[in-house]
Amino acid sequence: MSIALFSGCASEESPHKFQRYTLGTYVQLQIYSSKHQADEFIKQFDQLSKKQTKDLYAWGDGWLTVQNRFLENAQCGLPVDDDSMVFFQKLKDLHAHSSGLFDPAIMPLVELWGFHKSEEMRSVPPTDEEIESLMARYGNMQDIELHDRKICAKRPLKVDLGGVAKGWAAQQAFEMLYEHGINNALIGFGGDLIALGHKPDGSPWKVGLKNPDIHSKGFDAPAIFTLDKRESSATAVFTSGDYERQFEYKGKRSHHILDPRSGYPNTAIRSVTVIHSDPILADAAATALHVAGEDWQNIAKQMKVENVLVLFPNKKAQITNSMNDLTSWQDPDYKVEVIAQLNSTY
Repeated sequence: MSIALFSGCASEESPHKFQRYTLGTYVQLQIYSSKHQADEFIKQFDQLSKKQTKDLYAWGDGWLTVQNRFLENAQCGLPVDDDSMVFFQKLKDLHAHSSGLFDPAIMPLVELWGFHKSEEMRSVPPTDEEIESLMARYGNMQDIELHDRKICAKRPLKVDLGGVAKGWAAQQAFEMLYEHGINNALIGFGGDLIALGHKPDGSPWKVGLKNPDIHSKGFDAPAIFTLDKRESSATAVFTSGDYERQFEYKGKRSHHILDPRSGYPNTAIRSVTVIHSDPILADAAATALHVAGEDWQNIAKQMKVENVLVLFPNKKAQITNSMNDLTSWQDPDYKVEVIAQLNSTY
């Protein structure tokens, strides 16, 4: 689902605006700071984005591709830095806390369905036998071991970071903003965003969540609801939707958000939006809750996310009480159920 950035500001101060293309999406940046701060930030952002685009893409010639060559043979990869070790440990933890529904090791299934490259996408779903055979051969994130600055695999597996790469990039963007002394910024990563502080006049950042039914048809979708980011702390807003990569066969639509348990897409949910201070967690949770379907509340509790919006087919929605307090609903056609506050279970 796309996020619309509403940047109107009553202050005479104008933001420094940039647009970049990275990690397969357009990134829009609005930064309130001195020109020097903005220029230094964007210089570092560009350098990091170029490295991320190469290293985090599983089907190129970067860092992740090299690691996967070893992991697919149930071996240890080349030595990595401390940040990569911490990141992969977090991926393992997120996999465990989501009951395995967030699983970056789903890459072989993504390839089988052809969702990794639009020109290779299938027009006919794989057979049950193909899916079962592939799933029997490959492991999951709990088959990864981390030691001696190496990422190792107990079973053959391959990792696709597409479900969390923007979250990692957003986390590093937060860190760079702090490093450069920037306290007010809004950065949109395609359909996701991070917000820091507020507008110079003290009013909150305001964003709109677009209608997935219209967005999926390629139109300029109106907002379903608007969100006021009222607190000054860092906030990440991530959405997992079923409309980005899809095909239809015999009247049944298949999309790219695959269930690691079955090997098939879960069609019970259209999209999930999660708000959290941790972009990596927000990104991963949006995927896991989408896969969870009707059981999304239990998975949200396990993952410690409380601000959640779930859109179902036929214009039905469920939104947590805390998320509802931050939003103004714009689409009167949706039937909205407000869910009592979620309590974490670990």
